Amino acid sequence: MRGAPGGGLVGALIAAAALACDGAGAPAPVGQDRTAPAVDSVPDGPQIVNEAWRIVKMAAAHDIFTIEVEVDDPDMASDVARELIAPLEGSYAEVLVYVYRRGEGTGGPAPAKRVQWTIDGGYDELDYGRSEP
Repeated sequence: MRGAPGGGLVGALIAAAALACDGAGAPAPVGQDRTAPAVDSVPDGPQIVNEAWRIVKMAAAHDIFTIEVEVDDPDMASDVARELIAPLEGSYAEVLVYVYRRGEGTGGPAPAKRVQWTIDGGYDELDYGRSEP
């Protein structure tokens, strides 16, 4: 996929962030020790570099994980969201990815799109119908 270098590393970091966000008193799954580090080691290679999109914010509550991401091209929303959601499937009942145009994810304009994944319904994309700036 264009603009997704380091996809495996992205998935690992999203999963580690999910564990960190989920630590507010939630019981650990059977056989999982929450005292162990979420990531065993940091790769020696280059850091995640992605010029096509960037994560602005992540949060988890009540079995829902939310990611806010800025993209250069909102038409990439579905591809980016699926890459971010994949490592979280099965860990949450619902994952929401709010997609903003570059520079708009830190407040102000509404998102351009929202991609939702649920255990029961799979993927669903909502286009908020914003015209191009």
